[in-house]
Amino acid sequence: MTLLYDNQMPRGELSCSHNVLCSYPEFDGERYTRLPINSLLILKKRGHTIQKKLADIELTRREFVDKAELPYEIEISHHAVDRLSTRHMHKYLNENEGQGIVCWLKEKVIMCLTECGTYKTLSAMDNCCVAFEGMQFMFKSHAKLNGRLVLVTVN
Repeated sequence: MTLLYDNQMPRGELSCSHNVLCSYPEFDGERYTRLPINSLLILKKRGHTIQKKLADIELTRREFVDKAELPYEIEISHHAVDRLSTRHMHKYLNENEGQGIVCWLKEKVIMCLTECGTYKTLSAMDNCCVAFEGMQFMFKSHAKLNGRLVLVTVN
């Protein structure tokens, strides 16, 4: 197994992020496959061309869905995190790639909303229960803040 820094890679070999080390000063020496999603998003914005491409490849490999696609903010309630930790902790432990439980859950919610197709309007999701990957998400509109959807519980 040969490890290469991103700036040492031939341009034609930018198809895989495995065994590639990041040369961006903030993440110097870290493998792209071990960088948290937030770090990969930083690279997509501030990195050089090769770093942007490798960050994009890694985000695609992890099936990351950008929350910018949704027309509203998403909030995860403490109750939803508690329910996830008691009912679906095995799923989190098997699928998480260095993410915290809240980030992982938020990513799952975003994937659920983009795949179910009814995410386009906040009113369509108010008091709605959606099944996704063996979990059931219950949503409500935020009581005080407009433009915000709250994940109330996970079953």
